[in-house]
Amino acid sequence: MGLMTVRAAAERMGIGYSTLKQWIHQGKVRTTTTAGGHHRLSEAEVDRVLAPQTSPAHARRPAAATGLIVALSGRHWSFGFLARR
Repeated sequence: MGLMTVRAAAERMGIGYSTLKQWIHQGKVRTTTTAGGHHRLSEAEVDRVLAPQTSPAHARRPAAATGLIVALSGRHWSFGFLARR
């Protein structure tokens, strides 16, 4: 069981370094701390975090099959009156 740096683990997981650091500080990912205070992740922990992403495709049904709205964007909300010029 080897230990890897946060940067190497983030690259293997396909996520950003800062995202993984946030997960570590939030307690979502377990690490070992070196004497110098640096975090190291075991290969088993990386595999544990990746496991939900590698679930079978048939386990997740598309949103159209369920008839539910999965996500709704709030970016383009307009309040008040809009006028074209």
